[in-house]
Amino acid sequence: MKTRKLLAVLTIIAVVIAMMPAMAFAEETPTDIAPAPAKSNDIVILATSDVHCALDDNIGYAGLAAYKKAMEEQYNYVALVDAGDAIQGGPIGTLSKGTYLRDIMDEMGYDVRVPGNHEFDYGMDQFLNEIAGKAATKYVSCNFVDKANKPVFDAYTMKEYGDKKVAFVGICTPETFTKSTPTYFQDKDGNYIYGFCEGNNGKDLYNAVQNAIDSAKKAGADYVIAVGHLGDDSASSPWTSSEVIKNTTGLTALIDGHAHMTFTKPVKDKAGKSVQVVSTGTKLENIGKIVISEKGVATVSNVSAAEASAKDEAIEKYVKSIQAKFDAVLKQVVAKSDVDLNTHTADGETRLVRSQETNLGDLCADAYKSILGADIAFVNGGGIRAEIEKGDITYEDIIAVHPYGNMGCLIEATGQEILDALELGSRAVGE
Repeated sequence: MKTRKLLAVLTIIAVVIAMMPAMAFAEETPTDIAPAPAKSNDIVILATSDVHCALDDNIGYAGLAAYKKAMEEQYNYVALVDAGDAIQGGPIGTLSKGTYLRDIMDEMGYDVRVPGNHEFDYGMDQFLNEIAGKAATKYVSCNFVDKANKPVFDAYTMKEYGDKKVAFVGICTPETFTKSTPTYFQDKDGNYIYGFCEGNNGKDLYNAVQNAIDSAKKAGADYVIAVGHLGDDSASSPWTSSEVIKNTTGLTALIDGHAHMTFTKPVKDKAGKSVQVVSTGTKLENIGKIVISEKGVATVSNVSAAEASAKDEAIEKYVKSIQAKFDAVLKQVVAKSDVDLNTHTADGETRLVRSQETNLGDLCADAYKSILGADIAFVNGGGIRAEIEKGDITYEDIIAVHPYGNMGCLIEATGQEILDALELGSRAVGE
């Protein structure tokens, strides 16, 4: 009997000893695993501009989506905005009249969109009804108005991030009249029924922006971000991004587009306060990034393709599903060339077609002349948007060269009018 009791006691002791390492491990485990780092309450605003249908060029939409997710893992508040010229510039945009780009941007989850001049290239009805009218996110613009001077869109949209409110003010370039198609903004009699607050040497635009800023501040905005399709080159004066800042007060930062420039810089506003500006280039070469700290300090940067190299599989699959719809049409061979058809210098650095003769420019003008039965043909150098390598030429190549869908026009002109047109067209050569 005593032997059985002793064995029972020894068995219990052995079991307890055997469990001790596991028990110790169970007690130590919570302290061994590092807690997940707390997300930052800084506000991150990611920006694109002048994407021009570059679905998978450079960073691509799949890269942008992956970078956005990476930011969302680090920050509680992340926004995505576009400063215009997203839906035009490539075959997918041309063949769908922008609707497939609208769908991709919806899938991406954009929070703010602003019309660039090329958003109007498929006609006013198409843009207002099929693009802006059916987009998941509303377009904003403080200076796009109808004939009664009434804004077509809201001047700004307000977003709340924790206890802070951020207003995004949309601004369109008044150059849209001539850098899209003028007739899209006119009635059948040629009267302009839409405008962009273009008058008084820039003052009307500055006033529209200032009114939007003041209205947003009155509505409780802690920060006001301008999303402007403006550009900052001298040719766009008096409507450049710098000029808008210098003639207004109250902006925290400005996201710029239109000129395809890549830069970050501060510009002093009318009150002498520095406003941070970021411009992302074109075709998703970069992602613009604004970070507003919890203390209210804004910093800007451009995220390069090397920094945003990961790809989001879901967006990549979605983009490829859209591309597949047009592959049969786009890959059709329609011509052949024995030489490269160029618009740039051999190193690709200098765009010649806007300032001198090129073989592709000649070919386009000759094609106009032949098709329209004209004696003389002009082609807008700025409308020739891609080169063609020697060999087979596909329908996709043709659309890439002429993505805008401009209408060919046949007119009668005097010799003097032709001379005047040539002199006017060459007046800025060298600048």
